[in-house]
Amino acid sequence: MSYAVYNKRRVFTEKEYAAADPVERIYMHLLQPEELPLNKYDAQRLDYLKTAFAIACDEASGFERVRKMMAASGLTERNAYQYILDSITLFGDVLKVNKDLEKAVIRERLVKLANLAHEKGDYETELKCWTQVTKLFGLDKPDPSDKPKKPRIVEVVFTNNPKVLKIEAENAEWSEEGGLLE
Repeated sequence: MSYAVYNKRRVFTEKEYAAADPVERIYMHLLQPEELPLNKYDAQRLDYLKTAFAIACDEASGFERVRKMMAASGLTERNAYQYILDSITLFGDVLKVNKDLEKAVIRERLVKLANLAHEKGDYETELKCWTQVTKLFGLDKPDPSDKPKKPRIVEVVFTNNPKVLKIEAENAEWSEEGGLLE
């Protein structure tokens, strides 16, 4: 089972639990704690993973994370690094979330500053703020997936002629008043 494809609504069997690797067993236990208990080694691993996740939440640098994990748990550098990777796999990458949060906070501050500058009549500062907001979210660069589409001209004809239902409208010829030409 791949770590990236965990399904939170899935119910695991004891056979799957027995065949899983340690991190998968912990994941299964977290979803079904009563049905799938941890042994003492997996319980200790879960404690290490929780510690690694707490350190990952506090530190941005990978080296600092490993150093703090080694100091907190007495693990080797390789094991500390593996626990940090496993905790990110199991609990999620908080740095990505933190970056999104920081972007949102910066955007809010820039918008407030732009509105304040607009109220005071300082349009130059307002323009700078809005420019920074567009740069923050990458809106200042054209998106290559946004290719202009050719406009499609649609012609709608209203008529009360029942023959229209039996013909192909694209090949039919219509009069200026909307009637069907024979």
